[in-house]
Amino acid sequence: MKVSLFGNGKIGKLIASELYLLGHQVSFIIDSKSMHLKNQISKDNTDVIIDFTNPDAVTENIFLSFDKCIPIVVGTTGWYNQFENISDICLTSKKSLFYASNFSVGVNNFFRILTYSTALFKTYHDYNISIEEVHHLQKIDAPSGTAISIAEIIIENQDKYTGWELVENENYELKDGIIPIYALREENIVGTHKVYFKSINDAIILKHDAYNRAAFVEGAIKAAEWIIGKQGVFTMKDMLH
Repeated sequence: MKVSLFGNGKIGKLIASELYLLGHQVSFIIDSKSMHLKNQISKDNTDVIIDFTNPDAVTENIFLSFDKCIPIVVGTTGWYNQFENISDICLTSKKSLFYASNFSVGVNNFFRILTYSTALFKTYHDYNISIEEVHHLQKIDAPSGTAISIAEIIIENQDKYTGWELVENENYELKDGIIPIYALREENIVGTHKVYFKSINDAIILKHDAYNRAAFVEGAIKAAEWIIGKQGVFTMKDMLH
């Protein structure tokens, strides 16, 4: 397949290298120094766009893909406040969008485990649920898109919670109906997510640790291969299940 890649950071470079190894064609790599090449992207030279940029750039890139009728796979997070509008436009105009807060198969199975675990605690309101996420210093958005996805799963499977809130430190004050998310940024951390089920008597902790970025790269490329020829809004759940 022919791919145009938006973003030339750590993930972008790994995706480009893996695409070459798999025998795919990288038509364009768009970053801050090559923005002028965006207008040259077309259906003739690009089967799919992959975006790993930043929250300020991603929505423009999504609309560019819609205008050019090219499917787009989005790994950038921090734009979900615009998701409903973008999704509506995608569906009504019969375009193609694949988005994920995390492309790791392990993380998406972690989501399934979390769905089951959260439902088990549905009637045990003496357990408070909280989230902690740790990422590298270069990650711009906080909390992570994965942490937000985790919070949404909890809200969907619990009567106790209706929203989430980013807290500044571990000594936060519990608020009724609100899941606290504590976000840390440290050197050389790929990504760690923990979900705490705590009562005054005990605690259960679910944890996912990413050791490297290979799982994100593999998942994004599989998503790019999968979405070609499809119309609609898709997630990892659609591809995996």
